[in-house]
Amino acid sequence: MSLHIPKEDKEALYGVIDIHVHVADISVPAYDEVKLAEDARAANYGGLYIMANAQDNSQHLHTIRKLVPGIGLWGGPILNLYSGGLNPFAVEAGLIFGAKEVKFSNFHTRHQFKFLPGRPSTRVHKPRVFEKAPKVTQERAITILDEDGKLVPEVYEILDLIAEADIIVGTGHLSLKEIYVLVEEARKTGVKKILVTHPHFDVTRVPIEDQVKLAGMGAVMEICFEQCQPYRGEYGFPPTDPAKMDETIRKVGVDKCVMATDVGELHVPHPIETMRTFIRTMKFFDITDQQIDVMTKDNPARLLGVD
Repeated sequence: MSLHIPKEDKEALYGVIDIHVHVADISVPAYDEVKLAEDARAANYGGLYIMANAQDNSQHLHTIRKLVPGIGLWGGPILNLYSGGLNPFAVEAGLIFGAKEVKFSNFHTRHQFKFLPGRPSTRVHKPRVFEKAPKVTQERAITILDEDGKLVPEVYEILDLIAEADIIVGTGHLSLKEIYVLVEEARKTGVKKILVTHPHFDVTRVPIEDQVKLAGMGAVMEICFEQCQPYRGEYGFPPTDPAKMDETIRKVGVDKCVMATDVGELHVPHPIETMRTFIRTMKFFDITDQQIDVMTKDNPARLLGVD
């Protein structure tokens, strides 16, 4: 695919780090890492944080970096059942290969199971492998809380590893109650980088007053433009009004927000085109170039611990 980037947008994209991209993903056909890395390099991006729902991709990204030098590429585990769920050993393995974020489950949380009855995510993503995958029952679905509403022991082990490595903990598709407990306990264990995963997504929607509270507790809001895409109606989810994202930026504060895309599938706009549209849309809401740079470049770089 040949991307056309208008001259007036090239400067805005220079140095961008998209901290949430899905590539070579399990749920639907998607771009491969090499092609997207080449496209990002051609657009003078600073880098990509690549999500892989079924595996920790931090190991094989070493190879992708050699194939496509000159662009930052990072990954890490998502604690779905594919990785053993709340599995400290999966986290440990990721850290050996330089994982930059540990994200709690998205596909397999008990919260998502209740929100989307049946197999989690089959309404969100057109299934490719789910027909052969074990059915996720409510008993097998993941929650980070015990019956008393406290974190289960494995989560403390995971948070200790994250704190020691000084990397990001992502909230995934946890419930709002779980997010509050996780953020509070993460800070107590010394975790400094907490990312609330796409708070405008239907499954994980966080009301604006809670976004403000969580930001006050030390969390950063990950604002993803995928939620504004018109095709989402095909999955039973109406697109989010970009005004909601403008509201988050203004009420939570630029220093506590990152702008990302959450795309990479072949049936949706290209991640770089999505980011370009996101930036233009926020400018329509009078978010300044400087503020956009903070949310697309400075804040992602700080969270990833890169220059």
